[in-house]
Amino acid sequence: MENFMRDDFPLSINHVCQVDQEAHTHDFTEIVLIENGSGVHVTERGRAPVSMGDVLIAPRGSTHGYERTEDLRLLNIMFDISLLALPSGDIAALSGYAMLAGTGGSASGALPMAGEFTALNPGEVSHLSKLVQHMRLELADRRPGYKTECVSLLLSLAVILARKPGGEQKHLGAAANSQLDSALNYMESHWRNKLDMAHLAKLSNCSPRNFERLFRKTVGCSPVTHLIELKLQHAKDRLKNSTQSISEIAVEVGFGTGAYLARQFKKNFSMTAKEYRAFSR
Repeated sequence: MENFMRDDFPLSINHVCQVDQEAHTHDFTEIVLIENGSGVHVTERGRAPVSMGDVLIAPRGSTHGYERTEDLRLLNIMFDISLLALPSGDIAALSGYAMLAGTGGSASGALPMAGEFTALNPGEVSHLSKLVQHMRLELADRRPGYKTECVSLLLSLAVILARKPGGEQKHLGAAANSQLDSALNYMESHWRNKLDMAHLAKLSNCSPRNFERLFRKTVGCSPVTHLIELKLQHAKDRLKNSTQSISEIAVEVGFGTGAYLARQFKKNFSMTAKEYRAFSR
């Protein structure tokens, strides 16, 4: 752990283009946000297909690896589990904390096991991303108080995950309302377009008002927010992997102007598009 930590502060964040990797063990806890691509997460629990939006957990001392990776890009948060210790200790009572702590609901004395949190809706995934980007900025600037701020952000992230039991189905899989499948697939394929609420409601066989209510309940955010998040994901990909200007990227992903893209980036990730490009590289 000391190989990548700074200032004796046991928290580090980095981007990884993940290839197939044999099962290995860490001496730290690792939370992994899948930003792009797909693969198979190999743990002592078994093999689980994972893709963009899933969150993986590898407690200290657990074993995990990756197979059948396809353009798999990860955002790794590595930390000492002691950072989550609070005087009240109330996080330990939450259903998903066992996976974070490495107990995994197993018998006393058993080895910790890695696993997945896959029941996150897009709104939760977006919120997690914002928390992590904020942590990255604090770790980069290292202004006085950054350790306290990072621990606060890490605790917020941990509470979101700890409230989720591990091993649930994916948020857009069987757990989602099948009535929205056609609309969600359409948005995935036509994310550059402006939102046509009437058409999406028609695809879901309901009125625009009921469609928006059902969408918020199932996906966790409004259709407008979901479409913006899709555009931002494609913008992030271009910022990391192309030399296009921010204005060119804004036009290509459907934001129209660099100024509008900049506002959305700042609002959703607490950093500018230019800062994100620098950090991601």
